[in-house]
Amino acid sequence: FVRGMKREELPQMAKAYGMPEGIYVYKIVEGLAADGSGLRERDIITKVNGETVRTAEDLQKMLTYYKGGEIVTLTVQSLDNGAYAEREVQVTLGYRKDAEKNLQQDQEK
Repeated sequence: FVRGMKREELPQMAKAYGMPEGIYVYKIVEGLAADGSGLRERDIITKVNGETVRTAEDLQKMLTYYKGGEIVTLTVQSLDNGAYAEREVQVTLGYRKDAEKNLQQDQEK
């Protein structure tokens, strides 16, 4: 998955609250790939390089085709003045060893 964010899936909540279906970003972890990419907390990821993703499993499966250091384009829905607006964010994928270290440090905070 995209390192540097903690995410939740929202299929039932999305439908109940009129939110886009996708992967909800509830935290950006400092020092990892999502940090500084333009991805924001509360964004909902709906596509990776134009391919639809709905669940964390979809996202993880999609990202197995890429290596650390590669750039992917995420299509996200961002809440703006009470309505969702689509935008694209480029993220340079991190490396697993760096992500594991930084995630552990974040959990200790």
